[in-house]
Amino acid sequence: MHYFQAAREGGYAVGAFIADALDTMEAVADACAEAGLPAVMMAGMATVRFLGPERYVDLCRSVGRGRSVPVYAHLDHCTDR
Repeated sequence: MHYFQAAREGGYAVGAFIADALDTMEAVADACAEAGLPAVMMAGMATVRFLGPERYVDLCRSVGRGRSVPVYAHLDHCTDR
């Protein structure tokens, strides 16, 4: 089930957090896991230009491994590379 659909049916919100650094991503994922909610990591254009979209998504996947909740990447307002 898609996490938005699960949230709607469960009556809860899904937070999305600007996460431009690995330590921030880890902290967000830990807090979301503690709350039992999915983690949505957002990256702006500066981060995507620096890392590249593929590497950012790979970091999100890496952070999500071993966590009890899913971790998603959202390329916030990214219109180009």
